[in-house]
Amino acid sequence: MRVTTFAVCEQGGRSHNDDSLGDADLLAGHCLVVADGAGGHRGGAVASQVVTDTVLLYLANARQWDEEALIGALDAASRAVHRKQEETPALAQMSSTVVILCLDADASTARWTHLGDSRLLHFRRGIVEQLTHDHSVLQTLIDAGLALNDGARPDRSVLYAAVGTEGATRPVVGTKADLADGDAFLLCTDGVWDAVSVHEMERLFVFAGSVREWVESIAAAISAAHRPNQDNYTALGVWIGEPEEITVIKG
Repeated sequence: MRVTTFAVCEQGGRSHNDDSLGDADLLAGHCLVVADGAGGHRGGAVASQVVTDTVLLYLANARQWDEEALIGALDAASRAVHRKQEETPALAQMSSTVVILCLDADASTARWTHLGDSRLLHFRRGIVEQLTHDHSVLQTLIDAGLALNDGARPDRSVLYAAVGTEGATRPVVGTKADLADGDAFLLCTDGVWDAVSVHEMERLFVFAGSVREWVESIAAAISAAHRPNQDNYTALGVWIGEPEEITVIKG
């Protein structure tokens, strides 16, 4: 099972970039991480980098992508962020979202977990499925079936779980055991999914000739929106198989 990846990680309209990402071939297979930090004094950038580095370091010696390994990686990241909070008072409020995708090429299996509202999307035959569920106050109200007008709608960035501010929420591990040529994944921060609809992501995916072309077209769509306060945005694309097996339409 051939895996190809490409990523963009941009500052957007902000003064600095609080996003980070990781992409590594490890003992058990391919591991990908995207994190989006928050906190004053540039604490967000510190938090997201600590999370990404800790997750990859923890998983480097994992022999298989099981629930114990993925949850253990998030717990290790949490401990690392809390240590940094205690060591540096200016970083006491820092936290970070995270989404992790681990691929076992031999078993054609993907496993993932997350905290916060960074998302994992799966594409098959041009159709997208969101594999993660946002840990946000807004998502909770939507799940409850509440119809909210713009005036009553809470800030979508208010989270009830993230690394550094976990609360009672425990991450869960998802599994997809039937990966095949033509499948694709997108790990992305809210700066991506808030700016580009899933329908547009589907359209761009269908016409892309490579994972790089796909991710760059998503970044171009964000730039074309000309949002003056565009959030940091990170998109990490993953293609399974040869390019001609990925896309449905070429034109």
